[in-house]
Amino acid sequence: MEQPLYNRFPAVWAVMVTHHPPETVTRSIEILLPQVVGLVVVDNASDTTEKERLKYLERQSGGAVHLMENPANEGLARAQNQGIHYALTAGAEWVLLMDDDSMPAEDMVAQLLSVLTEDSVPETIALLSPSVHEVSTGQVAKYVQRGWFGFRRVAFGEKNTLEVLAVIASGSLIRAAALRDVGGMVDDFFIDYIDTEFSLRLIGEGWRVVAVRGAVLQHRLGNKTMHRLGSLRLTATNHSPVRRFTIYRNRVRVWRRYWWEAGAYVWYDILAAGYDLMRILLVERQKWQKLTAALRGIGAGLRAPRPVPGPFY
Repeated sequence: MEQPLYNRFPAVWAVMVTHHPPETVTRSIEILLPQVVGLVVVDNASDTTEKERLKYLERQSGGAVHLMENPANEGLARAQNQGIHYALTAGAEWVLLMDDDSMPAEDMVAQLLSVLTEDSVPETIALLSPSVHEVSTGQVAKYVQRGWFGFRRVAFGEKNTLEVLAVIASGSLIRAAALRDVGGMVDDFFIDYIDTEFSLRLIGEGWRVVAVRGAVLQHRLGNKTMHRLGSLRLTATNHSPVRRFTIYRNRVRVWRRYWWEAGAYVWYDILAAGYDLMRILLVERQKWQKLTAALRGIGAGLRAPRPVPGPFY
């Protein structure tokens, strides 16, 4: 009989933060469990029905799923730190972060870890990220690297791996030693740019972040829609005004923190912010509410303190 994937690779624990999770979370967990030693679900105050579904999955897992319940929404970063602490205490060598609405391929973890046998200096890799396929548009994520003009935005092409500056949290497989080295996620970011700040912090400490084409994750970022204005094609994320505030507050905090050591990424993200504001103005609803929220977020980001890595609770 073929062994489960986790018997053939280093000890991987998954951490999934839930907050009003979709029904597809059941299928996501079913796909994850054969790939990992255990799964920590940290629930941020979902409703009673949603929590009962999670408790049922915990009971049915035979001990593979551990549910932690927060009485209030503690935010994504703090909940991730709670789950990471549990995983590290349980002996995890790698920690896989998952969103509750993402869907991993059945071999995603194996594909990620296979890079360690191919890389010339695998001990320097802190984070392995899958190829992210956007559910609503079918787009495959591109990545930012340092380039001749400061930065370049690239796709995989024929390459199976790309060394990059930042990745999304969902699907990120993080080395336990790197977590202990650089610390946890920034608690008061709450949501948005948590993963970007963490990626840049890893790189600043001499670690590497690598994206892997063969590992696939189906993911949904916002409520993306496609628009055409003449020959111009725009993809709108349609985030709410509240999310626009946190996005711009946190991205400005990242700019202030990393403008010197990761200037290539900061320059890229400043241009990306300008493009985002243009999309809001041209194709999104609630234009003025969102633009006002973004400006408020910029002001809050300029006044906010330096990001501080959170502890593992």
